[in-house]
Amino acid sequence: MPVRRPKGRHDAAVILAPRRTPSTDSSGRRHRGPTPVSPSESWIASPKTVRIVLMRFYGERLRRSRVILLPLHGVMHLSVAAVEFLARAKRPVTLLCDNVRASAIAAAEIPSELLLRAEEDQLRNVLMPPHGLTVEGPVRAVAFDEPDILTALPERAVDSVLRECVAARFEGWRAFRRARIRQDPKQNVKGFFVDRYGLGEWATPSTLVPMVVEAASPENQPMPSLARAIEHILA
Repeated sequence: MPVRRPKGRHDAAVILAPRRTPSTDSSGRRHRGPTPVSPSESWIASPKTVRIVLMRFYGERLRRSRVILLPLHGVMHLSVAAVEFLARAKRPVTLLCDNVRASAIAAAEIPSELLLRAEEDQLRNVLMPPHGLTVEGPVRAVAFDEPDILTALPERAVDSVLRECVAARFEGWRAFRRARIRQDPKQNVKGFFVDRYGLGEWATPSTLVPMVVEAASPENQPMPSLARAIEHILA
C-alpha cells in the first residue's frame, strides 16, 4: 500500500496514505519504499468524514501529540484481520466511530437490557474474544454517541450554511434528532438533513460535512460529545 512521509523524526513503523509520494533518506536521495515513523506516534482509525472534522478543529493538537489519522470506509467494513494488522504494528491505535456508547464497548459482559447498535456489535466482534482480537496489541475503541459526525458540528456553522443556501434557520441538533426519530429513524442522517431542509440543489450526503466545516469560523466549536472523545484519545 502506498505510504507517505510526514514531517519530523521517524524511525519505527509505517504510515498508510492514499497515494505514493517520494521521500528522502538521510543521504538526500529520494526513494519510494515504506517510511518508518516514530515509536511515540499513535494512530486513529476513523471514517473519512470524521477525519475531515478532526483535522479542521483538532488538527494542531493531534499533530503536537504525534497522532496519525487513518481513514476507514465505514465501521462495518472493519475486519478482525485489519485490527490484527494494526495491533502487530505495536503502535497505540484508537478506533473512533459514531453511534457508539461507552456502555456497549467498555463492559466485558453486555447488560441484558442493552440492545446493541450495528456499529457497537461490529466493534465488539473485532475487538473482544472469542470472535475478536487474537493478538495482544494496543487497540481500543472510543465512545462517540452521536448518530453521525454531522450532528457534532457547530450549530452556528450549520445555521450559516442553511441561511446562505435556502434562507432557512437551523433548529438545533436536539430538535433535529427528535424530528428524525419521529419521522424516519432508519434514513441516513445526512440524507435526512438534506431532505428536511431542501438542500438537494446545494449539497448531497457526501458533500454536506465538508460544506459545514468550510463554513465554520474560528470561534465555532464542535458539540461537547466530540470534544469528550478527543480528550479520551489524547489522555
